Amino acid sequence: MVAALIVYLAFVSILPLLVDLAEEFYLNDLGQVDSTAAIRGNTMIAVGTIICGAVVGKSLGALTATQGIIIGVTVNIVLSICAVVLRTASRSQFEPEHEVENMSHKESLNAALRNHFFPTRAKVLVDGGILSPWVSGVATIASAVTGIYVLLWISGSGQAGPTRLSLLFVLVGSLSAVLPLISGRIMKGPSQRVMRYLRILSVLGILGYGSTLIVALLYSQLGIDRLWAAPGIIVATATGGAITFTVSTLRQMSLERARFKAMIGWVFSIAALCGLAASWVAYALNAVGNPVLVLVLATLSSTCLALIFSAGKLPAKPDEEAETMVDEERSN
Repeated sequence: MVAALIVYLAFVSILPLLVDLAEEFYLNDLGQVDSTAAIRGNTMIAVGTIICGAVVGKSLGALTATQGIIIGVTVNIVLSICAVVLRTASRSQFEPEHEVENMSHKESLNAALRNHFFPTRAKVLVDGGILSPWVSGVATIASAVTGIYVLLWISGSGQAGPTRLSLLFVLVGSLSAVLPLISGRIMKGPSQRVMRYLRILSVLGILGYGSTLIVALLYSQLGIDRLWAAPGIIVATATGGAITFTVSTLRQMSLERARFKAMIGWVFSIAALCGLAASWVAYALNAVGNPVLVLVLATLSSTCLALIFSAGKLPAKPDEEAETMVDEERSN
C-alpha cells in the first residue's frame, strides 16, 4: 500500500508543473494582447483554484483523513480527470498567437520543459527588480517553512484536531480567495499604487507571523490556548499568497515574450529549491511540536520582502509614460 502510494504521488507530481508552465505561457501571450484580460484570467484561475483546493479540498481532506487514504486518492483521480477534460475544452475558447511561429505544440512543450529544468540567460537573476526570480524564492520561504506545520500545531491532537484543522483551512482559503480579487483591481491602476499595495501586504505578513510567534512563545511559557495564533497565521498565509499572485501576474503583464521565456525557468527552479529547503528545515526543527524557530524564519523572510518592495519599483505603464511625456512637454 505504501509503495503504491509513493509511485502514485511521484507520477502525479509532474502534472502541476505542466499545468503551471502552460498557464504561465498562456497568460503571458494573453498579456501581450490585453493586460486587463490577463489580470482577469489570472484572477479567475487563482480564486477558483483556492476555493476548490484550499476551502473545499483541504478542509474535507482534514475531516476524511482518519477514514483512510483511499478516499482522498480516489477523489484526487476523479477531479484530475475532470480538470483535464475542462482544460482541453477551454483551449477552443481562446488560443493566443504563440511567441514562436511554425512551432508545434509538442515542440513548444519540450522547449518550455527545457527552460524549466535547464534555465539559461542568468542575467535575468540580477536585473529583474521586484519581478526577479529571487523575489519568488524569498516569498516561498515563509509559506514553505510554516506550511501546514503551524496549522497542525494550532489544531492540536485529539478528537477535536481534525475539526479545528478543517476550520483553519476554510478560514485561510476564504481570505486567500478574496485577496486576488483586490489585487486584480489594484493592478489595473497606476504602478505606484501597485507598489504601495505590495508593501502593505509584506507588512501584514510581518505582523501576522510576528503575532503568531508571540502566541507560540506565550504558550510555551504560560500555556495559553494555541487558537490565539490562528488570526495571525491566517493573515500571514493569505497575504503571502497574494504577494506571489501579484508578482506573478505583473511578470506576465510586464515582460515581453523573449524575456519572460528566459526568466520563467529560473522563477520555477529557485522557488522550488527555496520551498524544498524550507520544508526540510521546518521538519528538522520539529515545527509541529514547537513552531517558534520556523516563525522566526518566516518573519525574517517577510521582512526581506518588505525591504525589497520598499526599495524597488515597477516599470511605468505605456499610458503613464505618455502622460509623463506630455507633462514634460508642457513644463518646457
